[in-house]
Amino acid sequence: MSYNISVLSYTYTVAKMLIDTPDEFSKIVLYSTYNDDNIIYIDELIYGNESSKLKSLSFDDANKILKIDTNYIDVHSIFYGSFFVLFLDSDGVEIGRTNYVQVRPAENTKFSGAVKKLEHDFSIVVRTSGTTMILFVVDKSSTHCPDCWDFELEQRTKTVCSTCDSTGYLSGIDMIKFKARRIKTKRSSIHTESGILDDDTVVYQTYSRLPFQKEHAIYDTTTGEFFLIKQTNIASIGGIRTSTNIIAEKQPEDDGMIKKYSRLIV
Repeated sequence: MSYNISVLSYTYTVAKMLIDTPDEFSKIVLYSTYNDDNIIYIDELIYGNESSKLKSLSFDDANKILKIDTNYIDVHSIFYGSFFVLFLDSDGVEIGRTNYVQVRPAENTKFSGAVKKLEHDFSIVVRTSGTTMILFVVDKSSTHCPDCWDFELEQRTKTVCSTCDSTGYLSGIDMIKFKARRIKTKRSSIHTESGILDDDTVVYQTYSRLPFQKEHAIYDTTTGEFFLIKQTNIASIGGIRTSTNIIAEKQPEDDGMIKKYSRLIV
């Protein structure tokens, strides 16, 4: 069944959409497309949750307003293509979708122009000196695993669970690729919460708008090293997110979590 979605208001960082919905649904999934042959998954929101998996979506059920925050996703997927929404039931079955809609931001602002220039320059740099990274994300907004989660104690009861990759959530672990470059810098030029960087700490710069969080694991496909994120420093121009510096600590290969992530890559 088809439902209507239309533009209510937008800036370069936020689009608000007026959206019709089924009477009952469990999940909203946002897709973008440049043409009908290239559909791109953007993000998903479980009904009743305040925020989505990648932090880009929120839904005001009373007023039927879907808010898209482009500081957490690729802005081009919203502003330079068409997008639509799928509605899923509790079993993940599609029960309806919206029409395609397009949003065109104010192009000639000095801030958006500066951001485009920075993103373009960075894309050139990473072609020669960058690396492909993998971010490991456990979707804690998803349903708890019935095989290892104790709903009364609100904790896992098994150390190893094949159903959920030992995460406690049915969505398991998402692996998201992004481009970054490893920054060679003097320790004094990076301000961290602890004030210093030890020998196992590195800094990566990226223009990806992923919701990097403390203790998320990342993997450098060039060096084959795993790191845990310890801190992120996000830069912005006029409220528009630009680069993110990821301060991360190298992890030993015999770490239990790293062994689990290694198996996922292979």
